[in-house]
Amino acid sequence: MKRTTASGSVSGLHVDRVAGVTAGTKGIAEDRNNWQEEICNLVEGMGFTLDGTDQHQLERSAIAARAGIGDFVFKDAEITPVPISASRSSSHPAYPEYNPIIPRYDANHDVSTSQVPQSVVDHFRAIKGSYKGVSDFAVTASGSVVTLPSSPAALALLYAIQADALVSGWLNGGQTETFNADYATASTLQTVTISGVEFTVAAVAPGSYQLTVVGSPSAGTLSVYPCRITGSTTSFRLLKLAGFVPAAGGDADGQYTAMKRVMDRLQGHYHILGIYNGGGTAGNAGIYGTVNANNNVSPYGWAMTASSDGIDGTPRTGKTTDSRAFTVFIGTWVRNLLATSWTSA
Repeated sequence: MKRTTASGSVSGLHVDRVAGVTAGTKGIAEDRNNWQEEICNLVEGMGFTLDGTDQHQLERSAIAARAGIGDFVFKDAEITPVPISASRSSSHPAYPEYNPIIPRYDANHDVSTSQVPQSVVDHFRAIKGSYKGVSDFAVTASGSVVTLPSSPAALALLYAIQADALVSGWLNGGQTETFNADYATASTLQTVTISGVEFTVAAVAPGSYQLTVVGSPSAGTLSVYPCRITGSTTSFRLLKLAGFVPAAGGDADGQYTAMKRVMDRLQGHYHILGIYNGGGTAGNAGIYGTVNANNNVSPYGWAMTASSDGIDGTPRTGKTTDSRAFTVFIGTWVRNLLATSWTSA
């Protein structure tokens, strides 16, 4: 953009014609084209197609430019996505304001080119997982079992897949505090890419640096693209985020990685045990505590003993230690929302 330099302008400004006084500023193509192209470039830059019958495209483009593709948007009321076709236009000036958001609090959403342009799909499919600074892992394969290198980064990757699978199982199970043991190993909604080929993960075994996939991959380079859906280049997946508190990535253990979820956990917990005389045999647990070599515990009282709940090694308790929080409704900004008929995974 530039200020006019047309004949008759003054300090970059247009001047009116006054008969017998000034001829005014001359209209030139450069000025008109500058105005036109600046506006058209914004509209097209937001992914819209120019439409001479719709005088609300600039408004819609300004709204779309409020945030970048993939940005989180937090609202204090439930989010109502408004696609292009349902937003205000010259034909329907009373339509609602354009709101290109995919909600993240209600369900997992599989979003395809029916809802957003291919460029938006490509954006999310290109998001690549990084685990302690490593994104690509040389792996071997035997049948459906893939073995990663024995390294802290590989372990972080496997734990991230396992943790997100645990979250999926927990959400699908009604957010119960006691998890089905399968949730800790069998992956849900997880995809890995091996030498460019996508595979669905069936199970994870961090202790042996292995994961099991559906299919029989060859040895190659394994990477994780968290938003990908196995076998689809025209869709991506955004996972449900209801009830989760944001955490910054880059932690020393590599637990927090982009686009993955982690359950809250308790790093060990305690049971209060009643102590009493007698009962049981030496070295074995009585009803309320452990009996010593004299077959009694004296004096009477209470004891604190660390206890494991047997789930996933270190004691974990599910959603029982919430951080202080306030409720917001989370959405993901996609800029160009064609429709809202996505499917729930």
